[in-house]
Amino acid sequence: MDTALIKLKQLLSSRYGKGLELRRLMDLSKLRIDSEPVIQGNDLYIPIVVQEQFLGTAVIPHGWELCEDKKKSVTQLVRMVLEPKLYSEYLERRETNLQSLESTTFSTENVTIFGDDEDLNEDTIVEQKNLVTSLLHLQGHDNSLIKKVALQIHEFSTRWAFVPFEDVSKEIRSAMDICNLGGMTLFVENVEALSEEHQALLAEYVKSPRSLVEPLILTSSNLSFEKLSSRLVNQALVAEIKDSYLEVERAPLSSEMLRELLDLFFHKDENQDLH
Repeated sequence: MDTALIKLKQLLSSRYGKGLELRRLMDLSKLRIDSEPVIQGNDLYIPIVVQEQFLGTAVIPHGWELCEDKKKSVTQLVRMVLEPKLYSEYLERRETNLQSLESTTFSTENVTIFGDDEDLNEDTIVEQKNLVTSLLHLQGHDNSLIKKVALQIHEFSTRWAFVPFEDVSKEIRSAMDICNLGGMTLFVENVEALSEEHQALLAEYVKSPRSLVEPLILTSSNLSFEKLSSRLVNQALVAEIKDSYLEVERAPLSSEMLRELLDLFFHKDENQDLH
């Protein structure tokens, strides 16, 4: 565990008799727009926001027991420690994503790195709200290439965060939990390794059209579809993967061509309705 986080927990315990849980992702509907702390149930939720970028939430179990002055003191202490720590991590992830994209053969002329929402115009926002596909499956032999294509798709979809599924899997117990993560990209690497329970949750989530304010699921595997279908136990998920299957080695290398291909995937239900 990070030293700063350990010391923060020790201070909260010794001064206020309270613990601390750090949730990188959560249901944003629980938080106030002005990012002020709120009591939900018995707990105190403290949003960590730097330069209008939501970075996570500090949860103080049984925080309702604190008087108003102590709530303010706890909030100030938590933010003093976590804001620089989480923002630094955010910038590092952002730089890593940018470097990964720049190392590809793709053109990044029209790419938006998450957090740069000011670059989006109104037409782009309106268009992206109409996305209906909630899952894309990436198959290939090169894990590095799969990750690069996943990042490119993430940038095209203007999602606010690119998150490995394993980082949030313990917090997901229902399809609604996935919805509540908001407009991010969930990257499920080696989907065949998912538990039966998580396969069922993904199948439940992706069976309905989704918008930009809900997660886009990117699954991946080195296995061919035939081998993958024999490894997955949830046939509903197999069917969804079959309908949204992209071989990364055969994906177009130009930004414009890849964007056109993804447009067909994202709007496939709308395109079918035209026939």
